[in-house]
Amino acid sequence: MKPVTCGLVLITPQNKILLVHSTNSSWKSWSFPKGMREEGESSAEAAARETFEETGLDFRGQTASFVDLGRHDYNKEKDAHFFLHYLIGSEAFYHDLACASLFDDHGVPTPEIDGFRFVDFEEVPGWLSRSSIILFDKFDLTGVCNHV
Repeated sequence: MKPVTCGLVLITPQNKILLVHSTNSSWKSWSFPKGMREEGESSAEAAARETFEETGLDFRGQTASFVDLGRHDYNKEKDAHFFLHYLIGSEAFYHDLACASLFDDHGVPTPEIDGFRFVDFEEVPGWLSRSSIILFDKFDLTGVCNHV
């Protein structure tokens, strides 16, 4: 069985979805908070942990409220398992997002994520990387927001 990356699709009551931008990637490399599941973690626990590390939003211990969007073939090396979580308030409520997960960028500890953006549901595919668009198309988001 392939390893799995796990993440959250976070949606506001205004039908905006949180996207994150990977540091040192092209402008068209927006995605959802996600990362590899560690040994002993459930996919939901990994999604909550990765979201906390990449955004500072702490949903650890709240995984029972996640909507399972399923495990999908992501690429040759890994699968992706995503969950939906409804945020409270507008995107303005989430102005202090920060990435605590670092990588070594030529000897300089650098955050994995360098940008955050709330995007209207219909506009999400226009911001995503190619692999994330394919993944987003696999999610069954029927009835999730007013525009679907």
